[in-house]
Amino acid sequence: MANGRLSFSIALNLASQGFKQGAAQVKNALRNIQYQVLGMASALGLGGIGLSNLVSRFVDVARETNRARMALRNISSDSAAFGANMNYLTNLAQQYGQNLNTLTSNFSRFSAASNAAGVGIKEQQEIYSSVTKAITAFGLSGEEANLTFMALGQMMAKGKISSEELRRQMGERIPTAMQAMANAAGVSIQQLDKMLKNGDIYSKDILPKFAKELEQGKKYALRLEWKPDGGVSYIGLKAL
Repeated sequence: MANGRLSFSIALNLASQGFKQGAAQVKNALRNIQYQVLGMASALGLGGIGLSNLVSRFVDVARETNRARMALRNISSDSAAFGANMNYLTNLAQQYGQNLNTLTSNFSRFSAASNAAGVGIKEQQEIYSSVTKAITAFGLSGEEANLTFMALGQMMAKGKISSEELRRQMGERIPTAMQAMANAAGVSIQQLDKMLKNGDIYSKDILPKFAKELEQGKKYALRLEWKPDGGVSYIGLKAL
């Protein structure tokens, strides 16, 4: 009987240890599932889709989600960095009601260019978060948001800020972008134009300052409506 009790005690102890060791893996797996569900929910757009097209749409979104995740994994230094990036983007999408796949794909390109330029992940996230907030504040459509993120990525990839990305691509959608960039450079709009033409503004140095100015330049509060499904609808701006 004593041996039976001892064996049971040992078995129970081993089972407890195994549970503890597997907890982290289970948590990561659940987080991955949450990412995939959120990615599909934000991209699916079920309104107006008939039953015959639903399965096809699911397949398309699943492929898009997998491509976005693969891109993020490729620019992350290791699995821990990938998990941290995934958590950051998932929270950002939930907070501002943006399409998770769009955020992920564009962040991957922006981060790759930023890594090459020597910009740290903390500054990368600060820049990206600031632009995401502005996109939400001005109620940009999904296509407009994607083009704005692309402009940000091109700014970092080219190494210098140009009028094409700042004024024509980003500035047309975020009206405060030009003034924020001028403030970041410590010059007037007219002087900024000259510097842009001469290629005098380097992305690595100016974009972290630009992000802070973009935040400070918001003399308004976002008016958002939270949906029952956890999404966010843009209502407008409230002057402060």
